[in-house]
Amino acid sequence: MTDRPSGWYDDPDSADQLRYWDGILWSDRTMSKVKPGLDQSHISDPYRQWEDKQKRLQDEIATRSCYHQSQGNPCAGGHSQGGYQQRVPGSSSPLMQNDVRQVATTLNGEKLSSWWCRIFAFFIDYVLMVALTTATAWHWFGPWAHIITTWYNNTVTAAQTQQSQPPMPQAVYHVPWQYPLIMLALYAVYEIGMVVWRGQTLGKMLTGIRVRSVGTAAPPKFIDAGFRFVVKDIYLIGALLPYVSSLGSLVQLIDGLLPLGDQCKQSLHDKAAKTYVVCTRSLPSDHWPSGPGLNNGHLPPFND
Repeated sequence: MTDRPSGWYDDPDSADQLRYWDGILWSDRTMSKVKPGLDQSHISDPYRQWEDKQKRLQDEIATRSCYHQSQGNPCAGGHSQGGYQQRVPGSSSPLMQNDVRQVATTLNGEKLSSWWCRIFAFFIDYVLMVALTTATAWHWFGPWAHIITTWYNNTVTAAQTQQSQPPMPQAVYHVPWQYPLIMLALYAVYEIGMVVWRGQTLGKMLTGIRVRSVGTAAPPKFIDAGFRFVVKDIYLIGALLPYVSSLGSLVQLIDGLLPLGDQCKQSLHDKAAKTYVVCTRSLPSDHWPSGPGLNNGHLPPFND
């Protein structure tokens, strides 16, 4: 017997470990005196911890820079010097999940446009084209608009005087064919010209987005921009042809909603012309801690 209290003491059988004394006898529970790897710990060295964090971050960046070449990247498009990189969602690195926002970008850091920005840009351009077309085609559009407004005023008057409402004139369903034709011509010149010139229409300028080719950061060429316009505005072409206007509207609806479910945020006209819509503002650098070898907090310089 001994008055030694229970606890961990030097193991009588080994100088490198401790053994638990239960107050009466030595138990079978042992533990090492020195924790493995303790000599490599930098818990008391903040600068060494910072260096280790930068090294892990650089390794993660190098891994991501090559991700577009793998089969798992849906936005690579098979281009060795172009395409888009989807930052790996669900990365196994807690460091990257804390320091980097999970966004889809190009290899040179251009963020892919959101669906809302594209919708707002389209709405701005469409309103502009409607106003311009109405002014240009007023010679044909004016009489049709007069019929509509006259019927509307007669309907309101009949409702106020409790009389029977006048029948809707058949002309309501027949927009002058000159109107969609002129709108198609103006829209084609406007959008194709602006996209080839600078990759932006006025709507895209106001929403901070632009169109670029898959293999290069430059705006699309004339042929690609023209093909893109035909697919995008097929509803205007359908309006000129009988019995196909409804089909054109359906294609436009699918085209407009497709970026919501597409991993590269492409519409049908983007896929057809091999283009992407990106933000003109680069990603904020405060998501990347600055330090040696990290280009002052910016992504490494990639070539698109």
